[in-house]
Amino acid sequence: MIKSEDDLGRLIISAAKQGDIPVEDGDIFVIAQKVISKIEGRIVEIDKVMPSEKTLKIASVTGRDPRIVELVLGESKRLLKVSPQTLIVEDKRSIVNINAGIDKSNVQGENRYTLLPVDPDKSARELSLRIKELTGRKVGVIICDTYSRPFRRGQVNFAIGLE
Repeated sequence: MIKSEDDLGRLIISAAKQGDIPVEDGDIFVIAQKVISKIEGRIVEIDKVMPSEKTLKIASVTGRDPRIVELVLGESKRLLKVSPQTLIVEDKRSIVNINAGIDKSNVQGENRYTLLPVDPDKSARELSLRIKELTGRKVGVIICDTYSRPFRRGQVNFAIGLE
Protein backbone atom coordinates (compact mmCIF):
# COMPACT_ATOMS: atom_id res chain seq x y z
CA MET A 1 0.00 0.00 0.00
CA ILE A 2 1.31 3.40 -1.01
CA LYS A 3 1.67 6.07 1.69
CA SER A 4 2.00 9.84 1.39
CA GLU A 5 5.63 9.78 2.51
CA ASP A 6 6.67 7.31 -0.23
CA ASP A 7 8.93 8.41 -3.08
CA LEU A 8 6.85 7.18 -6.01
CA GLY A 9 9.56 7.80 -8.59
CA ARG A 10 12.01 5.72 -6.58
CA LEU A 11 9.43 2.93 -6.12
CA ILE A 12 8.79 2.81 -9.87
CA ILE A 13 12.48 2.72 -10.77
CA SER A 14 13.13 0.09 -8.11
CA ALA A 15 10.34 -2.10 -9.49
CA ALA A 16 11.70 -1.68 -13.03
CA LYS A 17 15.17 -2.76 -11.86
CA GLN A 18 13.77 -5.76 -9.98
CA GLY A 19 11.94 -6.77 -13.15
CA ASP A 20 15.10 -6.21 -15.22
CA ILE A 21 13.21 -3.60 -17.27
CA PRO A 22 15.44 -0.78 -18.54
CA VAL A 23 14.07 2.76 -18.49
CA GLU A 24 14.67 4.46 -21.85
CA ASP A 25 14.08 7.94 -23.23
CA GLY A 26 10.55 8.11 -24.61
CA ASP A 27 9.11 5.40 -22.34
CA ILE A 28 5.61 6.10 -21.08
CA PHE A 29 4.51 5.22 -17.58
CA VAL A 30 0.77 4.90 -16.92
CA ILE A 31 -0.01 5.39 -13.26
CA ALA A 32 -3.34 4.75 -11.55
CA GLN A 33 -4.90 7.87 -10.07
CA LYS A 34 -5.33 6.08 -6.75
CA VAL A 35 -1.55 5.89 -6.32
CA ILE A 36 -1.14 9.62 -7.00
CA SER A 37 -4.03 10.49 -4.67
CA LYS A 38 -2.46 8.48 -1.85
CA ILE A 39 0.98 10.04 -2.40
CA GLU A 40 -0.60 13.52 -2.37
CA GLY A 41 -2.62 12.82 0.78
CA ARG A 42 -5.99 13.11 -0.96
CA ILE A 43 -7.64 10.72 1.49
CA VAL A 44 -10.71 11.78 3.47
CA GLU A 45 -12.16 10.33 6.67
CA ILE A 46 -15.89 10.22 5.93
CA ASP A 47 -16.76 10.44 9.64
CA LYS A 48 -15.35 14.00 9.69
CA VAL A 49 -17.62 15.24 6.86
CA MET A 50 -20.66 17.33 7.84
CA PRO A 51 -23.40 17.49 5.19
CA SER A 52 -25.12 20.79 4.39
CA GLU A 53 -28.87 21.25 3.91
CA LYS A 54 -28.38 21.29 0.12
CA THR A 55 -26.46 18.03 0.38
CA LEU A 56 -29.20 16.39 2.45
CA LYS A 57 -31.76 17.22 -0.27
CA ILE A 58 -29.58 15.78 -3.04
CA ALA A 59 -28.79 12.70 -0.94
CA SER A 60 -32.51 12.06 -0.48
CA VAL A 61 -32.89 11.91 -4.28
CA THR A 62 -29.83 9.73 -4.88
CA GLY A 63 -30.20 7.47 -1.86
CA ARG A 64 -26.49 7.95 -1.15
CA ASP A 65 -24.81 8.68 2.14
CA PRO A 66 -25.06 12.49 2.59
CA ARG A 67 -21.40 12.63 3.60
CA ILE A 68 -20.39 11.16 0.24
CA VAL A 69 -22.65 13.64 -1.54
CA GLU A 70 -21.00 16.46 0.44
CA LEU A 71 -17.58 15.29 -0.76
CA VAL A 72 -18.87 15.12 -4.34
CA LEU A 73 -20.25 18.66 -4.17
CA GLY A 74 -16.99 19.91 -2.69
CA GLU A 75 -15.06 18.46 -5.64
CA SER A 76 -17.50 19.64 -8.33
CA LYS A 77 -18.16 22.69 -10.48
CA ARG A 78 -21.67 21.61 -11.37
CA LEU A 79 -24.15 18.77 -11.19
CA LEU A 80 -25.13 17.21 -14.52
CA LYS A 81 -27.40 14.33 -13.48
CA VAL A 82 -28.94 13.59 -10.10
CA SER A 83 -31.03 10.44 -9.85
CA PRO A 84 -31.37 7.28 -7.76
CA GLN A 85 -29.12 5.56 -10.30
CA THR A 86 -26.31 8.04 -10.65
CA LEU A 87 -24.73 11.34 -9.62
CA ILE A 88 -22.83 12.74 -12.60
CA VAL A 89 -20.84 15.95 -12.21
CA GLU A 90 -18.32 18.15 -13.89
CA ASP A 91 -15.55 18.23 -11.34
CA LYS A 92 -13.12 21.03 -10.51
CA ARG A 93 -10.70 19.71 -13.15
CA SER A 94 -13.46 19.89 -15.82
CA ILE A 95 -13.69 16.09 -15.91
CA VAL A 96 -17.21 14.71 -16.30
CA ASN A 97 -17.53 11.68 -14.08
CA ILE A 98 -19.60 9.81 -11.54
CA ASN A 99 -19.30 10.98 -7.92
CA ALA A 100 -16.45 13.40 -8.82
CA GLY A 101 -14.10 10.41 -9.00
CA ILE A 102 -14.41 9.80 -5.25
CA ASP A 103 -13.58 6.19 -4.55
CA LYS A 104 -13.33 3.68 -1.73
CA SER A 105 -11.54 0.81 -3.43
CA ASN A 106 -7.96 -0.02 -2.42
CA VAL A 107 -8.04 2.34 0.56
CA GLN A 108 -7.23 1.05 4.02
CA GLY A 109 -9.86 1.83 6.65
CA GLU A 110 -13.58 1.34 6.38
CA ASN A 111 -14.41 5.05 6.45
CA ARG A 112 -11.67 6.39 4.16
CA TYR A 113 -12.12 7.58 0.58
CA THR A 114 -9.79 9.04 -2.02
CA LEU A 115 -10.32 12.23 -3.97
CA LEU A 116 -8.77 12.83 -7.39
CA PRO A 117 -5.45 14.69 -7.49
CA VAL A 118 -5.90 18.47 -7.42
CA ASP A 119 -3.89 18.94 -10.65
CA PRO A 120 -3.25 15.62 -12.43
CA ASP A 121 -1.14 17.27 -15.17
CA LYS A 122 1.14 18.76 -12.53
CA SER A 123 1.33 15.38 -10.78
CA ALA A 124 2.37 13.73 -14.05
CA ARG A 125 4.94 16.46 -14.74
CA GLU A 126 6.47 16.14 -11.27
CA LEU A 127 6.68 12.35 -11.52
CA SER A 128 8.29 12.59 -14.95
CA LEU A 129 10.89 15.01 -13.56
CA ARG A 130 11.56 12.73 -10.58
CA ILE A 131 12.14 9.75 -12.86
CA LYS A 132 14.52 11.89 -14.93
CA GLU A 133 16.41 12.85 -11.73
CA LEU A 134 16.79 9.17 -10.86
CA THR A 135 17.58 7.77 -14.29
CA GLY A 136 18.66 10.63 -16.56
CA ARG A 137 15.88 9.51 -18.94
CA LYS A 138 13.07 11.67 -20.28
CA VAL A 139 9.83 9.72 -19.95
CA GLY A 140 6.16 10.45 -20.37
CA VAL A 141 3.68 9.94 -17.56
CA ILE A 142 -0.07 9.41 -17.88
CA ILE A 143 -2.31 9.52 -14.82
CA CYS A 144 -5.40 7.41 -15.45
CA ASP A 145 -8.64 6.65 -13.66
CA THR A 146 -11.22 3.94 -14.15
CA TYR A 147 -14.81 5.08 -14.66
CA SER A 148 -18.01 3.14 -14.60
CA ARG A 149 -20.22 3.50 -17.60
CA PRO A 150 -23.54 5.01 -16.48
CA PHE A 151 -26.56 2.88 -17.34
CA ARG A 152 -24.26 0.24 -18.84
CA ARG A 153 -22.06 -2.51 -17.58
CA GLY A 154 -18.30 -2.35 -17.53
CA GLN A 155 -15.61 0.22 -16.94
CA VAL A 156 -13.12 2.16 -19.02
CA ASN A 157 -9.83 3.87 -18.23
CA PHE A 158 -9.40 7.58 -18.97
CA ALA A 159 -6.28 9.72 -18.96
CA ILE A 160 -6.89 12.52 -16.47
CA GLY A 161 -3.36 13.94 -16.46
CA LEU A 162 -0.26 13.71 -18.62
CA GLU A 163 3.25 14.95 -19.21
